[in-house]
Amino acid sequence: MGKWRAHVVLVPGLAPGHAVPFFDLAIRIAASHVKVTILDFGYRVPKLWSDAIYSRWALRLRAAHPDIEVVPVKDSIYDGTREGFYSCITQLGEERLIAAFGSNLAPLMDSTGDVPRPCCIISDMLVGWTAELSAKFNIPRYLMHIQPAINLSLMLHVPTLTAEGRLPLTEENATKTIEIPGIRFPVHPADLPTDLSDPISLKWGSYEFFLRMARGAREAPIVLVNTFRELEEDVLAALDELHSRAATDGQVRFVLELLAIKEQPNDGD
Repeated sequence: MGKWRAHVVLVPGLAPGHAVPFFDLAIRIAASHVKVTILDFGYRVPKLWSDAIYSRWALRLRAAHPDIEVVPVKDSIYDGTREGFYSCITQLGEERLIAAFGSNLAPLMDSTGDVPRPCCIISDMLVGWTAELSAKFNIPRYLMHIQPAINLSLMLHVPTLTAEGRLPLTEENATKTIEIPGIRFPVHPADLPTDLSDPISLKWGSYEFFLRMARGAREAPIVLVNTFRELEEDVLAALDELHSRAATDGQVRFVLELLAIKEQPNDGD
């Protein structure tokens, strides 16, 4: 048996708040002798060592090398600006990201040395185009939802609301409350995420992007939810019906079980 029991590829989302949970997951998975490769946006990687929001995690990631490797992907699209984000969520932008990230995944999939070939991709909701990489390289892909379960319940319900004509919002339906699975009280449209409630979101394409994310979440075989059942019991009960494999409470344990690896301390094997 080699040094690593398995090899997992992580693809964080664009925003800092979507990246840090992936760094934490990487550190905790690697402690059980799993090789972790983080394919990250080229714009962000240099900032891991200079921005305060990342510094705590960057030091731990560096200390875990070579168990964890952060690979900067030269996507030539995302530059940290709002305009760069909107460029990433267009069809053309996503095609370019698929090509860029695919070129970095390809040599990992061809590995024949001491590092095992990746056995799965775990990606953020915001990078749903990783489904294309999953299909191209014939590798399982799972999603990690870094927000509360209530947000995931809404996301999974968005295609239904769209089919019923409740979304996108119009003058006719903008004041009608919306029922969301697991939420005890109706929600006013004004309280929905701005991607769904702000007219500008239609102009910039973020509504269509949210809808694609929602459909992608429905199709994902497993969604790891960043919450605990005790905190959102009603919502998670509804999620059990909306998505048969929404995992909570100990994402690391669930990932290791998925890989048929027992969670254990780093004993220096």
